[in-house]
Amino acid sequence: MRPPIEDQFTHLPVSRQRKWQMRQDAQGKCVICGQPQAMAFFCLKHAVSRREYERTRDGFVRRKTSFTSYKLEAAAQGMAQ
Repeated sequence: MRPPIEDQFTHLPVSRQRKWQMRQDAQGKCVICGQPQAMAFFCLKHAVSRREYERTRDGFVRRKTSFTSYKLEAAAQGMAQ
């Protein structure tokens, strides 16, 4: 049996999944997959996924290319080519 993790999140009244997310955020990792953060809580892949989900949920058609996620996505695609 593994020893329990003792840190500032141990005794919070939240689920173990939320504690894991909080630990990931404190380490600068994506709260979904654990990759390095590109934006506030997410890696580039999940930031783009979240952005597109919110666009469809809210019914927006135009893309605001001045947003950070668009700039990071374009830079990543430029590096991949």
